[in-house]
Amino acid sequence: MMVLREPPPPYDPGQKPGWHFDEAGQIPDIDDTFTDMTQVPGNNPSRKSFLARPRLVWWLTWISFAALLYFFIGYVVLDDVYRYPAVSAIYELLWAPMFLAIAVVPILSIAVLVKGGSQKRRALVPLALIIAAIVILAAA
Repeated sequence: MMVLREPPPPYDPGQKPGWHFDEAGQIPDIDDTFTDMTQVPGNNPSRKSFLARPRLVWWLTWISFAALLYFFIGYVVLDDVYRYPAVSAIYELLWAPMFLAIAVVPILSIAVLVKGGSQKRRALVPLALIIAAIVILAAA
């Protein structure tokens, strides 16, 4: 039978590092030391995995929307982006991040679909936007 006791006191700077013994002179087992599993280091249920965070899907959606807008303006709206110097400068500065977004966003969206928990349906939006951007690239 497991006996529940209070968790150990917080770290005391005057205390030497190493094993600390209980009142009986024994090294306490982890099962006897902690009252619930949220106090075990690394087992806090309030910390979500990277793929289960709602802000990740939010950022993926905005990045994929920016990539779609970039390729839509560059290939559909403007027939020659180099006609306008300011537009061509912005276009040239953003081409590498947008192609990186085309490569990374689908991978992260599929990973969220596989492991993301409650964010699975929202992960379809950035994936659909990136697929639309890829279709624009293929049609150009």
